[in-house]
Amino acid sequence: MLNFILAGSETTANMFTLYLLTVFRHPEVEVRIREEIKEFIKSSEDFTFDVLKKMKYMDWVQTEAIRLYTGG
Repeated sequence: MLNFILAGSETTANMFTLYLLTVFRHPEVEVRIREEIKEFIKSSEDFTFDVLKKMKYMDWVQTEAIRLYTGG
């Protein structure tokens, strides 16, 4: 997800991550990501690289999108 936030090299996979969450309707995944965001980011000051690295579930979802849509 850090790539998505920093406009990194895996933009296609990032787009498909959002697509998977919205179009294919994986509400359980979206809910879990939202819960993780709420757990780690309480205010805009909490939005740092170090905090993003701690968000394991979001990283797993992003990694799966990269695996599915970039041949990774």
